[in-house]
Amino acid sequence: MPTIQELIHAKNKTTYLLKQEISSAFYSQLSNLDKEERIRLAKEIVNQRGQNFPTLIRKLSKICFDTNGAKFIREGSADFLAGILAELVKQNERKKEKNKQFVPLFIQNEEDAFPEDYQFDEEVAYIFSTIYEVAGDGYDETFANNLASNLANKIFNGLILESPENKSPQLAIRIAKKTQQAVSNAKSLTSYFRERIDEAPPFPDTYYQERQQSYQQAVNQIKDSIITAEWEVGKLEIGNFAFFRGGVDIEVDGKLKRVPHRVAEIYKLITTFEAKADPNEQEIYQLYHDIQQFAQEALNSPRRGQKQSTKDFYGKILNDFYLEHSEELQVEEGEEDALIMK
Repeated sequence: MPTIQELIHAKNKTTYLLKQEISSAFYSQLSNLDKEERIRLAKEIVNQRGQNFPTLIRKLSKICFDTNGAKFIREGSADFLAGILAELVKQNERKKEKNKQFVPLFIQNEEDAFPEDYQFDEEVAYIFSTIYEVAGDGYDETFANNLASNLANKIFNGLILESPENKSPQLAIRIAKKTQQAVSNAKSLTSYFRERIDEAPPFPDTYYQERQQSYQQAVNQIKDSIITAEWEVGKLEIGNFAFFRGGVDIEVDGKLKRVPHRVAEIYKLITTFEAKADPNEQEIYQLYHDIQQFAQEALNSPRRGQKQSTKDFYGKILNDFYLEHSEELQVEEGEEDALIMK
């Protein structure tokens, strides 16, 4: 039988959940976790998603339908699967240009309805399609008929509520009325969702393989940043002698380089990973997660004298800068200065 503590401490949450027999009682326990823990688990699952992610969504969808009935992820104030789907949509929205994101298009739309010129990301469309398949497999037709309304209320309504625009007192009331009207028309939402799922580009078989490669590229860029940056570590020069009052040495191409302590730990994580004979898909995601953990610890508990440039480096890691710019950050010969941490 699975336990919450085992899930929390599992290296890979998706693998753990797929191996376990998940009962309605355990699913309810997951949904009743405090908000912060649910968000943390959802982020980790989505961040580490690979080839088996659609299988997990299929499994959790069936359990959610069995547990909550046709209300699906809208049953109760919180739902475990809803958190995962919300995080997936958020991450894919962040990759889009602002004029293609849901919230700006919704607010600009003159109608009190979801914007016609908005399209689901191909992965989101594929995952929603997977859930529709589950809803149509042995369940009453109301399960599929209510699905668009459930997703709209629990996922997209959440995007609107969390948006910066909704924080404005002048806009909040108008947005609230507009949202309430938009999510109240179940029939219209069903057509809206089905059209966008049907019109989405075919989901490529190589999607998760390419995603894995982007994580590898991000890790490579983090390592390159460590190597090329001129780190401020309390260096004191007296005559021909240099004294260091902080940081530790790492070996780069047979030479020693002084870097901050947590930066050295991150570098060690990467070089240890690189020494593995044949790392698998989940190991690269775990490495990236571990790197972010070190960055978070460094910001939460900074060592004495931590420089702003070092904080900026940790912040970029936590904000997925290297991941989101993995293709743009390919370093060409002679362009190393772009990565210097000054």
